[in-house]
Amino acid sequence: MLMTSPRWLLDPPPTTLLPADYAAFRIEYQEHLKMQVLLRTLYANRALYSSLHPTEVWCIAVDFASSQPCLHRHPNPKEFDAIKTNLKL
Repeated sequence: MLMTSPRWLLDPPPTTLLPADYAAFRIEYQEHLKMQVLLRTLYANRALYSSLHPTEVWCIAVDFASSQPCLHRHPNPKEFDAIKTNLKL
């Protein structure tokens, strides 16, 4: 998985949270769930596109303008492998 989450995001909130803290927890947890759904969709799309276009590389990248992951097509697999090797991915 691309993202790792703090353990508290996976567990229900403690019962000792104040109402304001609980509201903040709910907002952050909802954003976490939205991101998980988005990533699962991107993984499924990447698998589909890779099977339809085996000569192209499809990867999940982060759009820094929106801070959202997106599906990205890299037309040259050899160049993409060289980039991964240089970055030690």
